[in-house]
Amino acid sequence: MAIWRTKLTDFSLRKTFSAELTLEDQGNGHASGTLRDLSGPVPLQLLELAGTVKGNEFSVGGSNKALGILLNLTFAPFIFAFVGSARIAVHDKDQLLNLYVVTRGVE
Repeated sequence: MAIWRTKLTDFSLRKTFSAELTLEDQGNGHASGTLRDLSGPVPLQLLELAGTVKGNEFSVGGSNKALGILLNLTFAPFIFAFVGSARIAVHDKDQLLNLYVVTRGVE
């Protein structure tokens, strides 16, 4: 499974976070993966992701006590990257962030 260096940023470019992402097509429309070393808005070591895949479009999410995240990503083979959006809900602060997502391959 490939590791993707991931940047998450808001429209104004004031908030930028980084993480490492893995995604895998499990077959039958199911997808799984992990989000590791998320730098913010709540620093996070590991979050398991699960969801759906249709063609090259992934919709995966996960949550823990601190935050919940939903990623809607499209794999673009021409640039060999995932691009899309993330919605992060920070539970402690009742905060909702809508972010752009861009990745590049690490392995």
